[in-house]
Amino acid sequence: MNLKNIGLYSALIGGITAIIGALEVIFVFTGTDSWIPADLFGGLALLVIAAVYLSGNGELISKQEEGLSFALTGTILTMVFGSLYTLIMGTDYLMYLLGEADEFLIITELRPEILLLVATLPLARYLIKREE
Repeated sequence: MNLKNIGLYSALIGGITAIIGALEVIFVFTGTDSWIPADLFGGLALLVIAAVYLSGNGELISKQEEGLSFALTGTILTMVFGSLYTLIMGTDYLMYLLGEADEFLIITELRPEILLLVATLPLARYLIKREE
């Protein structure tokens, strides 16, 4: 994987993150209910993460290593937020097992941030191997 491919993959992840973040913010004000939850602060956090990803694309596509710091920071932020929502899903499941919650549906607990975490794993793997 060369720097141009990292830039393209980072642009793809950043674009998807920006779209999901914007939809989360818009759904707060419109009251729309879909598989993307209405979450003002989560959506704003995703917009910041998308800005980090997209900030370094110019350098990466022109094959300059300065853009790697933006890809690495965006990957770390995505992994932190994805892990946080995974832990929340785990605690909801634990509450269900303990009888404190009436139901646990994985499809309602699976947030887009968790899916973004999974989509970011190839980039994280490459960036970690690059540092070794």
